[in-house]
Amino acid sequence: MKKLPFLLVFLSVFLFSQKNEKYLKIGFNSTCCGPASSKDVLDYLQNFEKKQKLKPFEIIYQRGLGREGEYAIFVGVDALNPKRLNRLKKEMKDLIENQNKHKESESVGYITFEKDTTFTKKQLSELKNLEFKSSKK
Repeated sequence: MKKLPFLLVFLSVFLFSQKNEKYLKIGFNSTCCGPASSKDVLDYLQNFEKKQKLKPFEIIYQRGLGREGEYAIFVGVDALNPKRLNRLKKEMKDLIENQNKHKESESVGYITFEKDTTFTKKQLSELKNLEFKSSKK
């Protein structure tokens, strides 16, 4: 019962701190020895911001999705017009497919990205283990 006020405060802070309404999900999964690195994906997002002269993307990490450190990244995309959003999705899909094809070894995890699936703020509010960041280092 003592946790209820804390939970309500956390949920309200969570809901009001989010700037975006739509998010893309990138999953970092494991095959045996930990998930793939997110470095290439995050570098791509930063380069996309610079080229398109955008503010840093809102990024939400969901940690604790498995025993080997699996996690997901949700990228806020409300600031993108349809043309930029389609370009981001296509280039992200190509980057991830390329990274999955050219893994250092089969024991390195893989990355998933469904370009036609978006998540809403409401859907994110129902998830656990979220951590907010921006793509700016």
